[in-house]
Amino acid sequence: MVQQRWQWLVKAWLLSSILVTTVRAESIAPVYTVIHSFRHNDGSNSHAGLVQAEDGWLWGTTTAGGDYDAGTIFKTSLVGNLVTLHSFQGRDGSNPGSSLALATDGNFYGTTPTGGAFNYYGTVFDLTPQGVLTTLHSFDAEAGFTPSAGLLEAQDGNFYGTTTYGQGTAGTAFRVDARGLLTTLHSFTGEDGTYPGSRLVEVDGYFYGTTASGGIEVPQVCDYGCGTVFRLSPVGTLTTLYRFSGGDGAGPEGLLLGEDGFLYGVTAGGGAASSGTVYRLDPASATLTTLYAFGGDDGAYPHAALAQGQDGNLYGTTTFGGFYDKNLCLGGCGTVFRLTTGGEQTVLHRFVGRDGAYPYSQLMQGADGHLYGTTSFGGPVPSACFQGCGVVFQLDLGSNSFVPAITQFTPAMGRVGETVTVVGEHFTGATKVTFHGITASFTVQSDTALTAQVPPGLKGGRIRVTTPNGKTTSARKFYLLPPRP
Repeated sequence: MVQQRWQWLVKAWLLSSILVTTVRAESIAPVYTVIHSFRHNDGSNSHAGLVQAEDGWLWGTTTAGGDYDAGTIFKTSLVGNLVTLHSFQGRDGSNPGSSLALATDGNFYGTTPTGGAFNYYGTVFDLTPQGVLTTLHSFDAEAGFTPSAGLLEAQDGNFYGTTTYGQGTAGTAFRVDARGLLTTLHSFTGEDGTYPGSRLVEVDGYFYGTTASGGIEVPQVCDYGCGTVFRLSPVGTLTTLYRFSGGDGAGPEGLLLGEDGFLYGVTAGGGAASSGTVYRLDPASATLTTLYAFGGDDGAYPHAALAQGQDGNLYGTTTFGGFYDKNLCLGGCGTVFRLTTGGEQTVLHRFVGRDGAYPYSQLMQGADGHLYGTTSFGGPVPSACFQGCGVVFQLDLGSNSFVPAITQFTPAMGRVGETVTVVGEHFTGATKVTFHGITASFTVQSDTALTAQVPPGLKGGRIRVTTPNGKTTSARKFYLLPPRP
């Protein structure tokens, strides 16, 4: 499945060419800037979203390039000073295509869909902030393999993920601890979905995800099923919440837990124009509402999970659609869009090739209020890659300069009732502080610091500060310690 998508993307690119043009979009759009263009030796073809560490640098992966052409892990400053931290070479994994997870211990955890001790089946790895990589687990053919999605650090301190394939199965869901001990929780069979390939999200102790196919077979539309949304318990009990049928979307990708408690997602196909959709799902009732169906000029075939901005709106990318010319980016080079939770869509940027093409990753809103992302192809020509190795980009939304930002908090772990100091900027007038959605009592010490008490009922999670100018969420999670004996 992953290989088919990759071949499809490459074929589309080979039929296109690059037009030298400005990287500023239509006049109504925010300001778009390429902050780094990959050159293959420092990585190429990034499919992963970015993670912002507490020092402000952006961390990500590329599926190819590097010293061994097997992909890289990198970090870059907001002005494009990129450092290659690790070049994969096969036995330590290869071709990472998913975002890193910044864990409570300060390290980054991730997966590779191929490579490892058994050559082909993928890995789980741990990377220190200094760039030291440890392979925690190598998948084999006996259980699940090809982990195409990134990991989720859950409230229990373990990591949860999926594999796209499995021996005699159509993929698996698994749990792995920080030492690499892996437990298969569920093996997909078809009716409950096939080929899970997106990061899980946690809601009230359960895990929610999607499968790219399986579910309902719709002849001439989805011969092998249009995909599903599922809920998984920590012990592996799976409930299929929704089965797509084509008109409501096909090929669901990653999920986002919205501030309103609903799940938001995209489908890579299906919908009114068969170009993909954005939907909202109530996890309690499993009721699905199609918020938007893409038509082509506004984007087509979104493959990445949405992000929710500080303004409450949804932001995402489409891999195709947008700017179209018969001699340029067959099917369009892709778009960046904004969508209100009520379904009103605005195209913020249409890629044209030289500024990047075919974005495949989830957007991230930085502490500065700007959106950051990557593209799998495109960029200035010439380069070591045919038609560009991809870029890291910034989209300036014209954010208020007084939007708050969290840079760090101490201690990194503690007990209910203990005090945590949060450091950042623009905290004056703060109206709310939460730990994983649970309201905490707090005191603003200055514009750059506040103290908050760990609230009861918490299991651990990210800290969020709300002010009249916006919201900010910590890059890593606060870890809850058990009560003293």
